[in-house]
Amino acid sequence: MGKEKSPEDDLAPRNWSSGKVAVDPISRRRQGAPKKRFQPEELIGTLRHADVLLGQGKKIAEVVKALGVPGVTSYRWRQEFGGISSCEWNRRMFYVLAPRTRERRMLMNWALLRGGHVFTPEDQGVADVLIVGREIGAIGPNLSEPTGIGTGGAFDVSSGIVLPGLIDGHVHVMGASGLRGPATRSTDLQIEHIVSAGVTTVASPLGADSLSRSLSGLLARAAALGCQGITAYCYTGGWRNPVPTVTGDPQMDVAYLDRVVGVKVAISEPLAPGYTIEELCRLAHAAWTGGRLAGKRAVLHAHIGDNPAGLAPIREVQRRTGIPGDRLVVTHVSRNPELWKQALAYSLEGGSIDVTATERPEEGFAEAVLPADAIRDALAGGVAAARITLSSDGGAPYTRVDRAGKVLGQHMVGSGAILRTICELVAGELTWGQAAAFATQNVANLLGLDHKGRLTPGADADVLVLSVEGVVDRVYGCGALLVESGHALVKGSSWGTAMV
Repeated sequence: MGKEKSPEDDLAPRNWSSGKVAVDPISRRRQGAPKKRFQPEELIGTLRHADVLLGQGKKIAEVVKALGVPGVTSYRWRQEFGGISSCEWNRRMFYVLAPRTRERRMLMNWALLRGGHVFTPEDQGVADVLIVGREIGAIGPNLSEPTGIGTGGAFDVSSGIVLPGLIDGHVHVMGASGLRGPATRSTDLQIEHIVSAGVTTVASPLGADSLSRSLSGLLARAAALGCQGITAYCYTGGWRNPVPTVTGDPQMDVAYLDRVVGVKVAISEPLAPGYTIEELCRLAHAAWTGGRLAGKRAVLHAHIGDNPAGLAPIREVQRRTGIPGDRLVVTHVSRNPELWKQALAYSLEGGSIDVTATERPEEGFAEAVLPADAIRDALAGGVAAARITLSSDGGAPYTRVDRAGKVLGQHMVGSGAILRTICELVAGELTWGQAAAFATQNVANLLGLDHKGRLTPGADADVLVLSVEGVVDRVYGCGALLVESGHALVKGSSWGTAMV
């Protein structure tokens, strides 16, 4: 004799793919059955199925019944994951697919960092920093834990230094070079190597290889890093003449592509194509006018090589066009003493200079002025600190040599040289805030990133916590915990955690 049919059987939603009846979760608990634990992929599929049913005109009660999920649970999921952009969805799902204990730490609604020495980059002394969602909520002494805004936690950072997350304004997130043959091409710079260096925002150009690497690929790589937790921008242009673009016009790239913050060129470089002054003027105009049309602060970003002409072409462009010198950025300028002298003169006249933290004798630049020494020299010479930025050139392959000049091999550098240079500046009696400003506030001001590079209420919650020795402890990117106790909680696709 078959089991007697209960009234609940008619109400139980069916999982038609399996042919099984899904018992109402409330009835399961009433009967002592264990509460169902939804796996991340089930959560994603359930919400997407709910969207389909709602799009078909189903009422909410009908959708809840069809899903077999209590109304309160579905509402909570919708509050947490509904109404967000596709990139934000992917960013959250990247963490949801991680181990569940790690997921809870990463996606807290708030975090209170207690008792650290805070530099915004101005020195705030010992203070608390409250992160709420994606933004800085408050900074001050003895802040209270917020209530009514979801899960969170307070963390003791009283033995640490709290800074804005670093901004790497020249880093090759898609790899670079290949000038010694295909085997010397570097690969994608993975997210864990970026955030472990305290970097939460990047701006990436194409490198010397503007043939096999494209701007569309660079934009896709930047979008991937955005999904993984940091903020990523790009430069249009590259080492070709005419410069590579996405739309066919560098000014249109700047004006209409949100991630594009400027135009990249390479000058005074034996391996780069030559540009006439008229061509450089047109490219500078593309950055200047395209940025104004878009309401953003775009720049001409010029790689400077070892040719004796040095900065002469850029200075002539500035003279002819009248474009402010702070929009004509020159990078790699400490690679030899003569070029550095030109950079000092240019910056004293209002030009923007970017010091490459990785260009050191042990990295194959035998004549390079050490990055910290270059910055101290500039400050002592009267250069305004705001005209100096610090970047890594990470993702590029560098030749490593020993003290005798013997080549030890080639390796892909990361962003870590920025923090190394900041520590060297602090050892030379700058404060942590003054030293970090070259890779935080100054870069943000240069590129018009008002929500970056500073710890103020309403700014993006990009936060770097260091030990007093300058070792990375914790990193937050837009409020998500990316590094904990010095270990990256996010991994690139090479580690098997690519988005599905």
